[in-house]
Amino acid sequence: MISLAIFLMSTGAACAPTATAQVVPRISTVFLKPGSAIRVRLSPGYITAVRFPEEINSIALGDPSRIKVEHSEAEPRLVFLKPVAGEVVHTNALITLKSGQAVNLNLLSMGKAARDPEVDFFIDSRRSPDPLLVSSDAQPFLIADTRPLGLVEPAAGSSPAREPDFLASELDRQRSVPIPNRNRDPVSGFLGDSCKHGDQTVTSFSIVNRSPVAIELLPPQIELIGSASGKQSRSTKFEPVIISEYRMSARRLGPGERADGVVLFDRPAFKESGERLELRIAQADQVDHPVVLPLTFTPQHSGDLR
Repeated sequence: MISLAIFLMSTGAACAPTATAQVVPRISTVFLKPGSAIRVRLSPGYITAVRFPEEINSIALGDPSRIKVEHSEAEPRLVFLKPVAGEVVHTNALITLKSGQAVNLNLLSMGKAARDPEVDFFIDSRRSPDPLLVSSDAQPFLIADTRPLGLVEPAAGSSPAREPDFLASELDRQRSVPIPNRNRDPVSGFLGDSCKHGDQTVTSFSIVNRSPVAIELLPPQIELIGSASGKQSRSTKFEPVIISEYRMSARRLGPGERADGVVLFDRPAFKESGERLELRIAQADQVDHPVVLPLTFTPQHSGDLR
């Protein structure tokens, strides 16, 4: 049986073991499709958490001598993975859910010698809302322009849907906001409104490409930034904030083009006075130089979206 110990022992569990490590953290949402596998990128010294859409019934690991896996009854939908070997490891894991569905994980760790490896800090796996969506291994993110931007489409034979798509409404609102002229960087961004939606926060943003070449944007990320503990410490801690859903009007921008987006996330319950929330949007070829937009900790509008 899998150990029932909780793997995350502190809020800094996903931080690098040394100040010289330069991993590229990833937080993503994938959609399960029968017959496909979820690619999980690991690295020694880091913990990866994978959340499933229902409770986990069993876990089988291909090479338990080099990958450690843990699961707790207190968090029945979460699995925690960590390499215990410093060399390159490529193996798999088979997760059986309570409903009987089997989910394959394609596990890859490039080892301690890898330079600037991409590491999945958190993967949120969900049931596909559309059976025609590409499998998670080929398309790990749900891109906004594959989703309807008006009312939710009714299923065949059912009555018309009445519930509005609030993220689409916020995205449409952001599209109509004029672009400020205060920042003339080659690639720049600005924030729109920040509102509550139930217990979550939704924030809109825009990215403008003023450079002479086309760029490709990566999915947005949110981090809680602050100083590491210790009076003599000058290091900075980065804690990822889980994005439940996001939409972007475009991922590829030609010269002079603009992309608008919206993110839905669980804001931390509290923060220290010296900590701050940041929305980061990076280019595919410049992940180490993202556009950084400071987020207000308290939403601008206290009322829920309508």
